[in-house]
Amino acid sequence: MTEIKTAWTELGGDPALAARVSTVARRGALEARLPVRALARACVGACALAAAELAARNTMSTASQASPPALMSIPHSRRLSSAENGVPSAAQRRQ
Repeated sequence: MTEIKTAWTELGGDPALAARVSTVARRGALEARLPVRALARACVGACALAAAELAARNTMSTASQASPPALMSIPHSRRLSSAENGVPSAAQRRQ
């Protein structure tokens, strides 16, 4: 989780919002000598936060509300982010 917070903070985001991202560790992924999974998790988490922040700002600008809407909780799954981008999962690569 600290990788997501670091990436989000370095991009200028509110560090407190990083707690809204939940991650799910999946077994079966290939091991690597470098922390590529942590880097990928941080990138996807920061992108999800940016998208949620943008959606909240757009909602706020189109609605006549005095207080800004709360950002939704953002579940992050490596399996989902890979599948959505056309990247095969570790199980699919083994076949």
